[in-house]
Amino acid sequence: MKTCQSSGMLILSSLPGKRMELHNVRDKFLLAFVLCLFALALWPQHSWPENSFKKEFDEICARTSDAASLSVDELGALIDRCEKLRPVIERAAVPERTVYLKRLRMCQALFAYVLESKKMESKEEVMSP
Repeated sequence: MKTCQSSGMLILSSLPGKRMELHNVRDKFLLAFVLCLFALALWPQHSWPENSFKKEFDEICARTSDAASLSVDELGALIDRCEKLRPVIERAAVPERTVYLKRLRMCQALFAYVLESKKMESKEEVMSP
């Protein structure tokens, strides 16, 4: 170490050694970053939450087009699946969560409406001779 005569400041003569130390830290960080990216690339796609709920969501809401032809039991099962899917969607990111929850509520409301109308229809058939 050298001392500056006029101001009394220390001047480090071992700057190249310090630079090497910084390069080692940077290299370690870069290696850790690359390993994390590699691990994410190998992560199974089905374990990502957004993919798992989207598949289930698509399977449920695809049935809205033929809701009138479904039986009462099938409609009840679809409504139950909607209820089970809701907490999974609530854990998603904000923009996706908002859109998919609204769409799920609409699908569930349609199934519930068709179910009620089928129940009312069956009651009317029983009451009329």
